[in-house]
Amino acid sequence: MEYEHPGQVEAALNIFANSGEICGVAVGMLFLLGAISILLLKKWAIAAKLAGAGLSMILGGIALVWFVNLLVFVLFHELHVATADAEPWLIGLGYGGFALVVAFGLISFFFPTIVAARKSKQNRKLILLLNILIGAIPLGWNVVLFMAFNDDKSKVNMGS
Repeated sequence: MEYEHPGQVEAALNIFANSGEICGVAVGMLFLLGAISILLLKKWAIAAKLAGAGLSMILGGIALVWFVNLLVFVLFHELHVATADAEPWLIGLGYGGFALVVAFGLISFFFPTIVAARKSKQNRKLILLLNILIGAIPLGWNVVLFMAFNDDKSKVNMGS
């Protein structure tokens, strides 16, 4: 059973699986770090959700590589699917999956900005600017996340 374009199928699936693993583990670690900083705000429920999301992302990223390998093994060795039939689907899965990983990475990168916008934070423009400028640095992303979850001063004063 020979691939017509073995390099393209293998490359597409490797790009998807490896980028998914790297993104899942990296973003998961960021969310775990974010959960720790949110604990400083004494927002236990939010910190627990961030920690759960972080652990899920790490496990999902690691499991993605196994899933892709298992899929290929089952298709070709267990189900004996013809290479010509599976090749377009596997290439589509590889490149489509990579597009989803990029989208997931962008949403995760801008998560603090999304939180600030949803909470109608007074400083949401500053949070967006800082997210763009220092968000690529893990500590910077964590600071911006902390700002997004921190209560606005005027809202705190109005409640008193």
